[in-house]
Amino acid sequence: MFYVLAGVNKREFPLLEKYNMNHILLSQLDNSWLKNILPLLTKKHHLIVDSWAFTAWTLWKVLDIDEYWKKCVKIWKEFGHRTNIYFVSLDVIPSKPWRRPTKSDIEESAQKSLNNYLYLEKHYKVKWMPVFHQHEDFKRLQKYIDHWVDYLWISPANDLRPKERLKWLQYTYHKYLIKTKVKTHWFWVSTILLVKNIPFYTYDSMSWKSWSIYNIFAKYKNYNFYSYSAKKYREKFWIDLSKLSNQEKIELNLREYAKMSKSMYSLHKARKTLYRLQ
Repeated sequence: MFYVLAGVNKREFPLLEKYNMNHILLSQLDNSWLKNILPLLTKKHHLIVDSWAFTAWTLWKVLDIDEYWKKCVKIWKEFGHRTNIYFVSLDVIPSKPWRRPTKSDIEESAQKSLNNYLYLEKHYKVKWMPVFHQHEDFKRLQKYIDHWVDYLWISPANDLRPKERLKWLQYTYHKYLIKTKVKTHWFWVSTILLVKNIPFYTYDSMSWKSWSIYNIFAKYKNYNFYSYSAKKYREKFWIDLSKLSNQEKIELNLREYAKMSKSMYSLHKARKTLYRLQ
């Protein structure tokens, strides 16, 4: 299991090296990383390029699939020989922003997502990651598995409580994935409960960075995160955060996420639930 750092910039890159955090997720819509981050990557790094379909959906925008695959192929041809790059397929989100989707909406968007994946596969054989959403029919997941997908993006419904998402993930893993060699990625980790119970190959978030932006600081202990305001942090740990630079604050949180990543790897290794490919 590997924690994937979302939203890395060039200035923060040395911190990744310091804490041996080699898994990164970046958006294809952010052109700055194409210039600043890609040239720094080597064979030890693992990069996921996100289509950012969900963000575009929240902004009522439609991404052009041909523009997307051409951009991905350009990146692959220039950098694919020097680092490990996976590209998220262009999935389709059901319904419209802030409107609850119907069963018909979910079925229609799931079929479009599958069609997009097959279309991208047809045009260029880079490492595409299809997306399977909670509430979609499991026949689509089975199609991805039967298609010899190497790496699958799993998207639990964020409007459900963690225990409800966990129940769905446990069923998905034990019913469909446990006997395969398909690697899975969980986008935007919102609770450590799921990571403790499901052996994702990779999982990401921006918490390592965003907590520092809002002056909330993390401590990782006994498989849980504890958050502190700058005042509480000073009282408990005798560190005056006002004297730290933004870079030092980010490192403070990143160090805790590095601890979490190592402990989750060790936990699932002890349980013998790590992916066989590792």
